[in-house]
Order: sequence, then structure tokens, then C-alpha cells
Amino acid sequence: IEALEMALKRATICQVDKALLDTAGAKLKALKEEAARKEAESALLKAIEAAAISGLETAIAKAEAAKVSEEVIAKGKTALAEATAKKEATENLAKATEGKDMDELVAALEAAKEKGVDTKVVEKGDTRLAILKEEAARKVAEAELQKAIEAQDIAMLESALTQAEAAKVEKKALDKGRKCLAEAKDRKAAADARLGAEEALLKAIDAAAISGLETAIARAEAAKVSDEVIGKGKAALAEARAKKEATENVAKATEGKDVGALSAAIEAAKEKGVDTKVVEKAEKRLANLKEEAARKHAEDELKKAVEAEDIAMLEAALSQAETAKVEKKALDKGRKTLEEAKKRKEAADALSAATDGSSIEALEAALKRATACKVSKAWLDDGEAKLATLREEAARQEAEATLLKAIEAASISGLETAIAKAEAAKVSQEAIAKGKTALAEALAKKEATENLAKATEGNDTDALAAAVAAAKAKGVDTKVVEKAEKRLANLKEEAARKEAQGQLQKAIEAGDITELEAALSQAETAQVEKKALDSGRKALEEAKKRKEAADALSAATDGGSIEALEAALKRATACKVRAALLDAAKAKLAKLQEEAARQEAEATLLKAIEAASISGLETAIAKAEAAKVSEEVIGKGKAALAEAMAKKEATDNL
Repeated sequence: IEALEMALKRATICQVDKALLDTAGAKLKALKEEAARKEAESALLKAIEAAAISGLETAIAKAEAAKVSEEVIAKGKTALAEATAKKEATENLAKATEGKDMDELVAALEAAKEKGVDTKVVEKGDTRLAILKEEAARKVAEAELQKAIEAQDIAMLESALTQAEAAKVEKKALDKGRKCLAEAKDRKAAADARLGAEEALLKAIDAAAISGLETAIARAEAAKVSDEVIGKGKAALAEARAKKEATENVAKATEGKDVGALSAAIEAAKEKGVDTKVVEKAEKRLANLKEEAARKHAEDELKKAVEAEDIAMLEAALSQAETAKVEKKALDKGRKTLEEAKKRKEAADALSAATDGSSIEALEAALKRATACKVSKAWLDDGEAKLATLREEAARQEAEATLLKAIEAASISGLETAIAKAEAAKVSQEAIAKGKTALAEALAKKEATENLAKATEGNDTDALAAAVAAAKAKGVDTKVVEKAEKRLANLKEEAARKEAQGQLQKAIEAGDITELEAALSQAETAQVEKKALDSGRKALEEAKKRKEAADALSAATDGGSIEALEAALKRATACKVRAALLDAAKAKLAKLQEEAARQEAEATLLKAIEAASISGLETAIAKAEAAKVSEEVIGKGKAALAEAMAKKEATDNL
């Protein structure tokens, strides 16, 4: 500020430009305002830290006048509000401490702590609050003790007495409460004794022990338990005594052998609820007595069935004997007899079925089994007769089947042997005739096969074609025919290949795309050797590239892109496009490049005019003249250069 004041004073004396003086005066005013603002802000921050209400009010007023930032002023106002609130909280706490309203004091303490009131003032309030709370607690404890005395409840009395003693309630009230508690405990003891006797009697009823019930009933009567519960105890005692008698009776019957007496004793024991183990023992004894009688009956029935050797009787008797647990020896004899009877029946049934059937193996097996199982002789004789008939028929069928297989196989030696066997086995004339026909066909097929093999070895296409046709007609092996056909195809392919290769060479020499494509397609179909195909493909590719390059060069020559024309020229030269097209393109490229240089020089000159740089204008004007830019644009550049040089001179002078 001091430096600016001195400079302003000097400038005014020297009559410096008024605009510059005004600017400096405005700057000086701004600096002074800023200094005042900073001073006011600093004072306000100190006042905030001191937290004095009067100091804050003064500092805030000065800060607002000095246009201190709203943020700092807001902080000052917040600090003023907090200081004012703290003062109010201090005054409220002092007032509440003097009074007796505990809620008011609690609220004042909370507000004072929240507002940061002096700790000594707060501690004084806390001390007063503790005194008020103690007095209130004593009154509450005395009231609770009185309620417990009126309720005559032990837990309430014990809790209320503890609370009253802790709150230092007066002795008279405490003594009254203690006396009431002692009386309540005496009453509870008497009730507990009655309840104990009742519970003991109920447990004795559940246990159902005679001695326990007698003792519990006597105790319950002495403790004056209700007549209803004692009545239940006496009823349980009567049931226990009846149960004991039933237990003794069933035990005695279990030792004997009287099924009727034991059954009656078991029923009585169940009715009286005798121990399940005792009843189960008696029932087991009863079951044993019944099983013994059933076992003897079953053994007699099994003996009768074994003597009869009847399957149904044996199965029924064995089932009954197993259920009755007849001894193993008798059961084994019955099972063996049953097994033999079943095997004999099964063997007879199998022999009957095999005799009715047509299987030699089945009938032989059935006869062997039936003989071993001692089936009747009549059944065995019938089986032997049927077996002889089946064997004769099997021999005839075998001979016919062999002939049919030989016909299918079409083997000359096999057919000759099979025909001889079929005639010996008296096979039908129809089947033998088929065999002889097949033999004649096989001989003809053999001849056609030999002719085809001979023609395949030669190079005569017509002879090979005729031999293939004859072989197919005679059904010669397909592999032999396929080999001959392959040879015939090879001969034909070789001729076609030579023709296609000649056409491809002509197309390569002509260099025509259409002729090359047609010749290549024909050559590929005829599988001309790779080297010739590669030459044709290369020639086709070069012809296509040459055409594409010529088309691209023509399009680029008609266009206006230097880059496109340069690229097209390079490609066309590499592809050996005709010279006339190349020359026309080169001439067009030279014109485009000359026009581009002129446009670039003109654009550079216009930018230099806009920039008004002397060196830039001099360079741009030189390039524009070399590139033959229009005189009008060059004239503008020279005018701009003259203006720039004049401006520089004026600046230097200034």
C-alpha cells in the first residue's frame, strides 16, 4: 500500500496518463479495503476464541462493515449464540440448584453440561441432585415396604426391607416389616409341610408300593391333607393289595401244567396290572404247553404223508410240522421224500413235453433224467421211439441246409459235395434242382471273372467295357468288377487330362481371364498335375490383378486425390499396366500436386496475415509467390506485413 501511495503521488506530479492514474487509485482503494477486511476478520477470530459476548458482538459488527466473508461472520455469530446459550444455561442451573424440583435440576444439569458451563457450577448442581435423589429414594422405599406389609408376600417383604435398609428408612417402619416377614415365613412353613405330605402321597400312589402307601397315608392324615387326596391313596392301596394277590396266583399256575388254570390266572393278572415280566413268563409257559400238543399232532400227520408219497399231503404236513417245530430228523425225512416225489413228477412232465416236441437234445436229456428218477417204463419207451424219428428227420434237414448254404456261398466244389449228400439223404428234388442250377451259374461266373481279369490287365478300353458288362450280368465279385471299372475310369481320365492340359497352356499364352477360368475349371476336373494347375492359377491371378490395377488407376485419374492416384500408379506399375494409361495418370498427378502446393501456400499466407508476425508473413509471401498464389492474396499479405512493421516501430518508440 505504501509503495503504491508513493508511486501515485509521484505519477500525479509527473502528469502520467489519467487512465493509468485511475487504475492505480482503484487498486490502492482495493488494497486498503482488503487490509481492513483482514484486520476485521482477525479480530473476529480472536473474539471467537475468547468467547466473550460483548467482544463477539463488537467484532461481528466490524466484520460486517468491512465485508468479511459470510463464512467467517457465520462462525462469529455461531460462537455468539453458543456464548449466550452458555450464560443462559449457567443462570438456569444456579436457579434450579436453589430449588427442590429434581426434574428441573436434571434438565438444567444436562443443558449446562451440553453448553460447557463451568465445572464447579455443574458439580454444585450434581451434589444438590444427589441429596434430592436420596430423599426421594427413602420415601419410595418406605412406601414399597408398606405395600409389602399389606400384601403379606415374603419375596416382596424381603426386597422392600433390603431397599428400605439401603435407603435408611426409620427403625419403627423397619421393625414392623421384619415382624410381618417372620409371620409370613411361619405360614409358608406350615403350607410347605402339607404340600410335602400331599406330594409324598401322590408319589406313593404312582409307585403303588403297599408299605410306601401305608406310610404316606399316615403322614398325610397327620398333616391334614385334603380328604380327596387321602381317598385316592387308600384306593391305590386296595389296588396294590389286589395286584399282589393276582401276582401270587399266576406264579403258582405257571409252575403247574393245567392250561385252563394258567389261562384264567393270566387274565386275572392282566386285569389287576401285574408286572408285565411276570405275565410274559406265564404266557410263555402257556404257549410252550400249547406248542407241545401241536408238535405231537403235526409229527403224526407228517408220518402219514411220507408213507403216501403224495406231494400235496407232504407239503401241507411239512408246513404244519415246521410251524409246530417237529424234531429235525422227522422234518429231514419228510423233505427228502417230498423232493424225490417232485423230481419224479418234473422228470415225467419234462419227458412228456420233450416227446411231444421236436428237439433231439431236449428229448435225450429228458430220457436220461426220467431214467435216473425211475419214471414208468411205458413213458420211457414212447420217448425212445420219438427220438429215432427225430434223428432221421434231422439228418435230412442238415443235408438240405448244407445244400442251401452251398447255393448261397456259390462255391463250385461246395455245391458238388452238397448235391451228392442231399441225394443220399433223400432231400426233395426241388432243392437238389436249385443246387444244380446254382452250380451251373457258379461255373459261368468263374468264366466271366477270368475274362474280366484278363481285360483289366490290357489297355483296350472297348474290350474292358464289354468284359465289365458281362461280369456284372454273371454276378462277378463286386471288388473284382470295381477294380476293372477303376481301371476303365483311369484310362478315360488319362485321355481327358491330356486334352485339358493342352487347353490350359493355350489360355496361359493368351492371358485372357475368361479363357483362363474355363481352362482351369476343366483342368481341375480332369486332375491335371499340380505344376500345370499352379502355372494356370498364377497366370489368372496376375491377369486379374492387372485388370484391377488398371481399373483403380483409371478411377484415381478421374478423381482428385493425390494419395489415391500415387497408390494406384505404384500398384499399376508393379502389375505392368499398359504405358498409355500410366502416362495419363502421371500427368494428372503433376497437376494435382501443383494445385495442392498453391492451396497450401495460400492457406499459410492467410494464417500469417491473421497472426500478424513479421517473420511469418515474410516467409509465407515468399512461398505464395513461388507457388503462383493469386496477386490479390499476395497483396493482402504485403499490406499485413507493412502494418505489422509499423506497429513494431510504434511499440519500440513507446
